[in-house]
Amino acid sequence: MREFILLLSALCWLAPTAFAEDQARSTPKPADKKEIPTLRIFPEDVVQNSIHEWRAGTNQVVVYWTYTEAGARKMLAFRETHTGKFCTAAGTFVTPPAAEYREDPGLYARWKEGWLKTRTDKFFGVSEGDAKAIVAGLKKK
Repeated sequence: MREFILLLSALCWLAPTAFAEDQARSTPKPADKKEIPTLRIFPEDVVQNSIHEWRAGTNQVVVYWTYTEAGARKMLAFRETHTGKFCTAAGTFVTPPAAEYREDPGLYARWKEGWLKTRTDKFFGVSEGDAKAIVAGLKKK
């Protein structure tokens, strides 16, 4: 009986402490809330007749387009500024955070030079609903 009372008193003493620690861990601190940069693609950034969809599989769609010169400059400026994790958004569609790594500056410079000639981009492997949201975000109303 005495052991039972000791165990019960220990539990009564530890339970509030454990609960408070659990609460503190689950409550985000202001310093933990770090906003991830987002590249927003607007209709004025895209050549309107270049927006296309292509079904890549049963449940996967590719949406591709060509940037205007101003849109291409904006996109490159964003990517060169945010070399770590960032999201990309078109309309209501937002990608999960992804990291961009540039290990070889020479390779990036060659890619950039070639890309500026075509200025194309795409979202691939998205659902049909996401593809519709992307196209709606890229097209002028």
